Amino acid sequence: MITRKKLDFTLLDVIKLNNEQLYYIPYNGYHKFTVSTSHCLKCNAALVIGFRKDEFIVSTCKCSADNKNYATLEKLTTVFPVSEANDVLLSFAKRKTRNLQNVLTHWTSRGHTHEDAVQLVSEVQASRSSLSPAAQKGARGYSIRTPEYWIKQGYSKSDAVQKVSNLQVTNGLEFYVNRYGTDEGKVQYEKRIAKWLTSYTRAMELDPTINERKMVGFCNASKESLKVLMPVYEKYNDKIRIYLGIDGNTEYFLRDDDSIRFYDFTIPELKIIVEFHGSKFHANAELLSEQQLLEWKSLFSNDSADLVIAKDTVKRKIAESHGYTLLTIWDTDDVNQAITKITNLIEGKLNEI
Repeated sequence: MITRKKLDFTLLDVIKLNNEQLYYIPYNGYHKFTVSTSHCLKCNAALVIGFRKDEFIVSTCKCSADNKNYATLEKLTTVFPVSEANDVLLSFAKRKTRNLQNVLTHWTSRGHTHEDAVQLVSEVQASRSSLSPAAQKGARGYSIRTPEYWIKQGYSKSDAVQKVSNLQVTNGLEFYVNRYGTDEGKVQYEKRIAKWLTSYTRAMELDPTINERKMVGFCNASKESLKVLMPVYEKYNDKIRIYLGIDGNTEYFLRDDDSIRFYDFTIPELKIIVEFHGSKFHANAELLSEQQLLEWKSLFSNDSADLVIAKDTVKRKIAESHGYTLLTIWDTDDVNQAITKITNLIEGKLNEI
Protein backbone atom coordinates (compact mmCIF):
# COMPACT_ATOMS: atom_id res chain seq x y z
CA MET A 1 0.00 0.00 0.00
CA ILE A 2 1.34 3.43 -0.96
CA THR A 3 1.13 5.95 1.79
CA ARG A 4 0.93 9.71 1.31
CA LYS A 5 4.46 10.08 2.69
CA LYS A 6 5.87 7.84 -0.04
CA LEU A 7 4.29 9.86 -2.87
CA ASP A 8 6.85 12.66 -2.34
CA PHE A 9 4.85 15.23 -4.32
CA THR A 10 6.01 18.85 -4.37
CA LEU A 11 4.03 21.97 -5.07
CA LEU A 12 5.81 22.24 -8.41
CA ASP A 13 4.57 18.74 -9.31
CA VAL A 14 1.02 19.83 -8.54
CA ILE A 15 1.46 22.95 -10.69
CA LYS A 16 2.69 20.86 -13.62
CA LEU A 17 0.00 18.22 -13.12
CA ASN A 18 -2.70 20.86 -13.37
CA ASN A 19 -1.03 22.54 -16.36
CA GLU A 20 -0.61 25.71 -14.31
CA GLN A 21 2.05 28.33 -15.01
CA LEU A 22 4.77 29.57 -12.70
CA TYR A 23 5.52 33.30 -12.89
CA TYR A 24 8.08 35.85 -11.76
CA ILE A 25 6.72 39.30 -10.97
CA PRO A 26 9.27 42.12 -10.48
CA TYR A 27 9.02 44.22 -7.36
CA ASN A 28 6.34 46.86 -7.99
CA GLY A 29 5.87 45.19 -11.37
CA TYR A 30 2.74 45.60 -13.47
CA HIS A 31 2.84 42.32 -15.36
CA LYS A 32 4.28 38.83 -14.98
CA PHE A 33 6.84 36.70 -16.79
CA THR A 34 6.68 32.91 -17.26
CA VAL A 35 9.37 30.92 -15.41
CA SER A 36 10.45 27.42 -16.45
CA THR A 37 12.63 26.58 -13.44
CA SER A 38 12.03 26.01 -9.75
CA HIS A 39 15.74 26.13 -8.84
CA CYS A 40 18.18 29.02 -8.87
CA LEU A 41 20.22 28.98 -12.06
CA LYS A 42 23.26 30.15 -10.10
CA CYS A 43 23.36 28.00 -6.96
CA ASN A 44 20.70 25.39 -7.80
CA ALA A 45 18.90 26.09 -4.52
CA ALA A 46 15.15 25.41 -4.50
CA LEU A 47 13.19 28.62 -5.08
CA VAL A 48 10.29 29.63 -2.89
CA ILE A 49 6.91 29.26 -4.59
CA GLY A 50 3.98 31.31 -3.39
CA PHE A 51 0.71 32.87 -4.52
CA ARG A 52 -0.34 36.22 -5.87
CA LYS A 53 -3.78 36.97 -7.23
CA ASP A 54 -4.66 33.25 -7.57
CA GLU A 55 -1.45 32.54 -9.47
CA PHE A 56 1.75 30.71 -8.58
CA ILE A 57 4.84 32.94 -8.33
CA VAL A 58 8.50 32.19 -7.63
CA SER A 59 10.71 34.25 -5.32
CA THR A 60 14.41 34.61 -6.11
CA CYS A 61 16.99 33.21 -3.69
CA LYS A 62 19.89 34.78 -1.78
CA CYS A 63 21.93 35.01 -4.99
CA SER A 64 19.80 38.04 -5.92
CA ALA A 65 20.37 39.93 -2.67
CA ASP A 66 21.61 43.15 -4.32
CA ASN A 67 19.80 45.51 -1.91
CA LYS A 68 17.73 46.95 -4.74
CA ASN A 69 13.95 47.26 -4.47
CA TYR A 70 13.44 46.94 -8.20
CA ALA A 71 14.13 44.42 -10.94
CA THR A 72 17.83 44.06 -11.78
CA LEU A 73 19.88 41.73 -13.95
CA GLU A 74 21.36 40.23 -10.76
CA LYS A 75 17.89 39.18 -9.58
CA LEU A 76 16.57 38.08 -12.92
CA THR A 77 19.47 35.80 -13.83
CA THR A 78 18.57 33.54 -10.90
CA VAL A 79 15.45 32.43 -12.78
CA PHE A 80 16.10 33.45 -16.44
CA PRO A 81 19.02 32.95 -18.84
CA VAL A 82 20.87 36.22 -19.47
CA SER A 83 19.24 36.85 -22.87
CA GLU A 84 15.75 36.39 -21.43
CA ALA A 85 16.64 38.46 -18.37
CA ASN A 86 17.57 41.38 -20.64
CA ASP A 87 14.26 41.04 -22.48
CA VAL A 88 12.40 41.10 -19.15
CA LEU A 89 14.24 44.27 -18.07
CA LEU A 90 13.47 45.91 -21.41
CA SER A 91 9.81 44.95 -21.21
CA PHE A 92 9.59 46.24 -17.65
CA ALA A 93 11.25 49.52 -18.64
CA LYS A 94 8.86 50.00 -21.56
CA ARG A 95 5.94 49.41 -19.24
CA LYS A 96 7.19 52.02 -16.77
CA THR A 97 7.82 54.64 -19.47
CA ARG A 98 4.68 54.01 -21.55
CA ASN A 99 3.06 57.29 -20.46
CA LEU A 100 6.16 59.50 -20.82
CA GLN A 101 5.60 61.88 -23.70
CA ASN A 102 9.33 62.29 -24.33
CA VAL A 103 9.67 58.60 -25.27
CA LEU A 104 9.12 57.47 -28.87
CA THR A 105 7.14 54.36 -27.90
CA HIS A 106 4.59 56.56 -26.14
CA TRP A 107 3.57 57.91 -29.55
CA THR A 108 4.18 54.86 -31.78
CA SER A 109 2.01 52.72 -29.48
CA ARG A 110 -0.78 55.21 -30.14
CA GLY A 111 -0.64 54.80 -33.90
CA HIS A 112 1.85 57.52 -34.88
CA THR A 113 4.58 56.80 -37.41
CA HIS A 114 8.21 56.82 -36.29
CA GLU A 115 8.80 60.14 -38.09
CA ASP A 116 5.79 61.74 -36.42
CA ALA A 117 6.88 60.33 -33.05
CA VAL A 118 10.34 61.91 -33.44
CA GLN A 119 8.72 65.28 -34.20
CA LEU A 120 6.32 65.02 -31.26
CA VAL A 121 9.13 64.09 -28.84
CA SER A 122 11.17 67.01 -30.15
CA GLU A 123 8.27 69.39 -29.51
CA VAL A 124 7.77 68.04 -25.98
CA GLN A 125 11.48 68.42 -25.19
CA ALA A 126 11.58 71.94 -26.62
CA SER A 127 8.54 72.92 -24.56
CA ARG A 128 10.07 71.54 -21.37
CA SER A 129 13.43 73.15 -22.08
CA SER A 130 11.79 76.55 -22.50
CA LEU A 131 10.41 76.26 -18.96
CA SER A 132 13.80 75.46 -17.45
CA PRO A 133 15.31 78.20 -15.24
CA ALA A 134 18.50 77.85 -17.28
CA ALA A 135 16.59 78.80 -20.45
CA GLN A 136 15.27 82.08 -19.12
CA LYS A 137 16.70 85.32 -20.47
CA GLY A 138 19.89 86.30 -18.72
CA ALA A 139 20.12 83.04 -16.76
CA ARG A 140 23.66 81.95 -16.00
CA GLY A 141 25.36 79.46 -13.73
CA TYR A 142 23.25 76.39 -14.57
CA SER A 143 25.77 74.84 -16.96
CA ILE A 144 29.09 73.31 -15.88
CA ARG A 145 30.53 75.14 -18.89
CA THR A 146 30.03 78.54 -17.27
CA PRO A 147 32.30 80.13 -14.63
CA GLU A 148 29.22 81.17 -12.66
CA TYR A 149 28.34 77.51 -12.05
CA TRP A 150 31.71 76.80 -10.45
CA ILE A 151 31.70 80.05 -8.49
CA LYS A 152 28.41 78.91 -6.96
CA GLN A 153 30.20 75.69 -5.97
CA GLY A 154 32.73 77.73 -3.99
CA TYR A 155 35.54 78.12 -6.54
CA SER A 156 37.39 81.41 -6.98
CA LYS A 157 36.83 83.31 -10.21
CA SER A 158 40.19 82.28 -11.68
CA ASP A 159 39.71 78.62 -10.65
CA ALA A 160 36.20 78.66 -12.13
CA VAL A 161 37.55 79.89 -15.45
CA GLN A 162 40.17 77.13 -15.36
CA LYS A 163 37.50 74.49 -14.69
CA VAL A 164 35.55 75.66 -17.73
CA SER A 165 38.70 75.74 -19.84
CA ASN A 166 39.49 72.14 -18.86
CA LEU A 167 36.00 71.03 -19.88
CA GLN A 168 36.21 72.82 -23.20
CA VAL A 169 39.25 70.82 -24.30
CA THR A 170 36.84 68.03 -25.28
CA ASN A 171 35.31 70.35 -27.91
CA GLY A 172 38.45 71.06 -29.93
CA LEU A 173 40.45 69.49 -32.71
CA GLU A 174 43.19 68.47 -30.27
CA PHE A 175 40.72 66.26 -28.38
CA TYR A 176 39.63 64.46 -31.55
CA VAL A 177 43.20 64.00 -32.78
CA ASN A 178 44.28 62.54 -29.45
CA ARG A 179 41.30 60.22 -29.45
CA TYR A 180 41.18 59.05 -33.07
CA GLY A 181 44.60 59.89 -34.52
CA THR A 182 45.58 62.77 -36.83
CA ASP A 183 43.64 61.85 -39.98
CA GLU A 184 40.51 60.31 -38.45
CA GLY A 185 40.49 62.94 -35.70
CA LYS A 186 40.33 65.72 -38.26
CA VAL A 187 37.50 63.92 -40.07
CA GLN A 188 35.51 63.48 -36.83
CA TYR A 189 36.08 67.11 -35.83
CA GLU A 190 34.91 68.37 -39.22
CA LYS A 191 31.82 66.15 -38.96
CA ARG A 192 31.03 67.75 -35.62
CA ILE A 193 31.42 71.24 -37.05
CA ALA A 194 29.26 70.31 -40.05
CA LYS A 195 26.58 68.92 -37.75
CA TRP A 196 26.59 72.12 -35.72
CA LEU A 197 26.35 74.29 -38.84
CA THR A 198 23.34 72.25 -40.00
CA SER A 199 21.67 72.76 -36.63
CA TYR A 200 22.56 76.44 -36.68
CA THR A 201 21.10 76.90 -40.16
CA ARG A 202 17.86 75.25 -39.02
CA ALA A 203 17.80 77.50 -35.95
CA MET A 204 18.31 80.54 -38.18
CA GLU A 205 15.26 79.57 -40.22
CA LEU A 206 13.14 79.35 -37.07
CA ASP A 207 14.62 82.41 -35.37
CA PRO A 208 16.46 84.88 -37.65
CA THR A 209 17.34 87.08 -34.65
CA ILE A 210 19.97 84.54 -33.66
CA ASN A 211 22.24 86.20 -36.20
CA GLU A 212 22.01 89.42 -34.23
CA ARG A 213 22.68 87.72 -30.92
CA LYS A 214 25.93 86.22 -32.23
CA MET A 215 25.94 83.40 -29.67
CA VAL A 216 27.37 80.00 -30.54
CA GLY A 217 28.29 76.90 -28.60
CA PHE A 218 31.55 75.29 -29.66
CA CYS A 219 34.28 77.94 -29.97
CA ASN A 220 36.33 78.34 -26.84
CA ALA A 221 39.37 80.29 -25.76
CA SER A 222 42.63 78.38 -25.36
CA LYS A 223 44.49 78.31 -22.05
CA GLU A 224 47.36 80.31 -23.52
CA SER A 225 45.09 83.03 -24.89
CA LEU A 226 43.36 83.42 -21.52
CA LYS A 227 46.66 84.49 -19.94
CA VAL A 228 46.42 87.63 -22.08
CA LEU A 229 42.70 88.04 -22.69
CA MET A 230 41.29 87.18 -19.26
CA PRO A 231 42.86 90.13 -17.36
CA VAL A 232 41.45 92.52 -19.96
CA TYR A 233 38.06 90.80 -19.84
CA GLU A 234 37.89 91.10 -16.04
CA LYS A 235 38.88 94.78 -16.20
CA TYR A 236 36.29 95.90 -18.75
CA ASN A 237 33.46 93.34 -18.80
CA ASP A 238 31.46 95.21 -16.13
CA LYS A 239 31.66 98.37 -18.24
CA ILE A 240 31.01 97.08 -21.74
CA ARG A 241 29.88 93.80 -23.35
CA ILE A 242 32.81 91.58 -24.32
CA TYR A 243 32.53 88.30 -26.21
CA LEU A 244 35.13 85.74 -25.13
CA GLY A 245 34.90 81.96 -25.39
CA ILE A 246 35.17 81.15 -21.71
CA ASP A 247 31.74 79.67 -21.03
CA GLY A 248 31.08 77.69 -24.16
CA ASN A 249 28.61 80.02 -25.86
CA THR A 250 29.93 83.55 -26.17
CA GLU A 251 32.54 83.67 -28.92
CA TYR A 252 31.56 86.26 -31.52
CA PHE A 253 31.30 85.66 -35.24
CA LEU A 254 30.84 87.62 -38.43
CA ARG A 255 29.10 86.34 -41.53
CA ASP A 256 30.54 86.48 -45.04
CA ASP A 257 28.12 85.21 -47.69
CA ASP A 258 27.45 81.58 -46.71
CA SER A 259 30.35 81.21 -44.25
CA ILE A 260 31.01 82.49 -40.76
CA ARG A 261 34.24 83.46 -38.99
CA PHE A 262 34.75 83.26 -35.24
CA TYR A 263 36.92 85.71 -33.32
CA ASP A 264 38.71 85.23 -30.02
CA PHE A 265 37.90 88.51 -28.26
CA THR A 266 35.32 90.98 -29.52
CA ILE A 267 33.83 94.24 -28.28
CA PRO A 268 31.10 95.05 -30.85
CA GLU A 269 30.25 98.45 -29.38
CA LEU A 270 33.83 99.63 -29.83
CA LYS A 271 34.39 97.67 -33.05
CA ILE A 272 37.43 95.92 -31.58
CA ILE A 273 38.57 92.38 -32.30
CA VAL A 274 41.63 90.70 -30.79
CA GLU A 275 42.92 87.47 -32.32
CA PHE A 276 45.36 85.31 -30.35
CA HIS A 277 47.65 83.27 -32.63
CA GLY A 278 49.56 80.26 -31.42
CA SER A 279 52.73 79.81 -33.47
CA LYS A 280 52.01 76.07 -33.86
CA PHE A 281 48.70 76.83 -35.58
CA HIS A 282 49.41 80.16 -37.31
CA ALA A 283 52.49 80.92 -39.42
CA ASN A 284 54.21 84.14 -38.34
CA ALA A 285 55.70 85.57 -41.54
CA GLU A 286 57.56 88.26 -39.56
CA LEU A 287 59.55 85.72 -37.54
CA LEU A 288 60.04 82.81 -39.94
CA SER A 289 62.54 82.74 -42.79
CA GLU A 290 61.48 81.84 -46.33
CA GLN A 291 62.80 78.31 -45.88
CA GLN A 292 61.04 77.94 -42.52
CA LEU A 293 57.78 79.12 -44.10
CA LEU A 294 58.15 76.49 -46.83
CA GLU A 295 58.68 73.74 -44.25
CA TRP A 296 56.09 74.96 -41.74
CA LYS A 297 52.92 72.89 -41.18
CA SER A 298 49.99 73.69 -38.88
CA LEU A 299 49.71 71.32 -35.94
CA PHE A 300 46.88 68.77 -36.37
CA SER A 301 45.48 70.16 -39.65
CA ASN A 302 48.88 69.93 -41.43
CA ASP A 303 47.97 73.00 -43.53
CA SER A 304 50.85 74.85 -45.19
CA ALA A 305 52.01 78.31 -44.12
CA ASP A 306 50.62 79.87 -47.33
CA LEU A 307 47.18 78.39 -46.74
CA VAL A 308 47.02 79.43 -43.07
CA ILE A 309 48.24 82.96 -43.82
CA ALA A 310 45.62 83.23 -46.59
CA LYS A 311 42.87 82.13 -44.19
CA ASP A 312 44.02 84.63 -41.55
CA THR A 313 44.12 87.39 -44.16
CA VAL A 314 40.56 86.65 -45.27
CA LYS A 315 39.44 86.66 -41.64
CA ARG A 316 41.07 90.05 -41.08
CA LYS A 317 39.51 91.53 -44.21
CA ILE A 318 36.05 90.33 -43.18
CA ALA A 319 36.46 92.01 -39.79
CA GLU A 320 37.71 95.23 -41.37
CA SER A 321 34.87 95.20 -43.92
CA HIS A 322 32.48 95.25 -40.95
CA GLY A 323 34.28 98.28 -39.53
CA TYR A 324 36.39 96.46 -36.92
CA THR A 325 39.94 97.18 -35.84
CA LEU A 326 41.66 93.80 -35.54
CA LEU A 327 44.69 93.41 -33.29
CA THR A 328 46.74 90.20 -33.52
CA ILE A 329 48.56 88.91 -30.44
CA TRP A 330 51.09 86.07 -30.70
CA ASP A 331 51.98 83.47 -28.09
CA THR A 332 55.59 84.63 -28.49
CA ASP A 333 54.68 88.17 -27.36
CA ASP A 334 55.39 89.33 -23.84
CA VAL A 335 52.17 88.82 -21.86
CA ASN A 336 52.26 92.17 -20.03
CA GLN A 337 53.07 94.07 -23.20
CA ALA A 338 50.25 92.31 -25.03
CA ILE A 339 47.78 93.22 -22.27
CA THR A 340 48.95 96.85 -22.46
CA LYS A 341 48.43 96.89 -26.26
CA ILE A 342 44.84 95.71 -25.92
CA THR A 343 44.13 98.06 -23.01
CA ASN A 344 45.48 101.06 -24.92
CA LEU A 345 43.29 100.19 -27.91
CA ILE A 346 40.20 99.92 -25.73
CA GLU A 347 40.92 103.15 -23.84
CA GLY A 348 41.47 104.97 -27.12
CA LYS A 349 38.11 103.78 -28.46
CA LEU A 350 36.34 104.65 -25.20
CA ASN A 351 37.70 108.18 -25.36
CA GLU A 352 36.20 108.56 -28.83
CA ILE A 353 32.69 107.85 -27.55
